Amino acid sequence: MRLSRVGTLVGLWVLFLAVECGAQIGLKLGSGPLAALDFGMTWVVVALESPWVQLGIACYVLAFVLWMLILDKMELSLAFPLSGMVYVVIMLASALGLHEALSPLHWAGVALIVSGVCVLGKD
Repeated sequence: MRLSRVGTLVGLWVLFLAVECGAQIGLKLGSGPLAALDFGMTWVVVALESPWVQLGIACYVLAFVLWMLILDKMELSLAFPLSGMVYVVIMLASALGLHEALSPLHWAGVALIVSGVCVLGKD
């Protein structure tokens, strides 16, 4: 694999992870006002009017585009397992940005995911 192709892939992956994380954090922050509402049209309208939900949706659309670009440049059998890094990034962002507690079991899961990605990345 040429160096420029590797750089492009790394850049796409960094953007993909950031955008996926942005989608989840945005939706989490936008979910607050929805908790008091019963699901229905009012719930949908309030959700769609939330800037955080709008950010989450926009991030999902961008993540779709980035995922298509990633799949164009690498095999699905490698790309899909690597997408597990999204879980790691979201857990870390939740702990740092939302002050959510991570248990030792969470950290064990992070270690397993990162170990798996390292094993797959040897190719």
